[in-house]
Amino acid sequence: LLARYSVLSLITFICALFIFPYSQSFDRYLEIAWFEAMLVNSAVCFQIVEMISMIKMRFAILNTRINKLVQFFASNKVNTVNAKGELKNRFLVLTKICSLHHHLSKLIRLFNDTFGLILLLMFGTSFVEIVTTSFFTSGLLQASQINWLYVIAIIVSCMNFALDVIYVCDVCYKTIKEANKSGKLIHKIETENHDIMDEIEMFSLQIANEKVDFNAAGFFPINYTLVFS
Repeated sequence: LLARYSVLSLITFICALFIFPYSQSFDRYLEIAWFEAMLVNSAVCFQIVEMISMIKMRFAILNTRINKLVQFFASNKVNTVNAKGELKNRFLVLTKICSLHHHLSKLIRLFNDTFGLILLLMFGTSFVEIVTTSFFTSGLLQASQINWLYVIAIIVSCMNFALDVIYVCDVCYKTIKEANKSGKLIHKIETENHDIMDEIEMFSLQIANEKVDFNAAGFFPINYTLVFS
């Protein structure tokens, strides 16, 4: 992701160096502001993607632990498990998983409260830039003389805004998918231990009541529906 930002920014900057000397004074200021908006938008996107990726990684670790519990109970049926201490350890692990999943869900809601407005501004900026740039590019391509270097610089910057939106939507979608995956995995645990069964039921109710998603200040959810809408 960082490499992509560096390459696209470098290409746009090189194109801008060739374009600015031939631009009018007012147009030059607009191009500089446009280039700075692209860099700020990309920097915000990079920060958000990194933070959400860390949350996704924590959910993935929890799901790995749940998978180990599923494998343990699948290979050790109740009638073959003689050590009560082993069952107690598995129960404590399941309790910690339930608690950590709850805290990670709260972390997503806290993330929405903290960065929701920033996400809304980022998506709004990207949408405006993509639409206006596409319209402006179509106008340039219909001119009698086409400045291809200028057109390439505009297309590259437009790609940068579009990829920002796709990257954020992708990481948000995958994180929520990992969070919901825990509910499916927990029901694969086969046991007749009443304490563990009660904990599984409580975990299921917790996931059902704590539906989490990433949103832009409550205006719209952030997932692939945003890309294709």
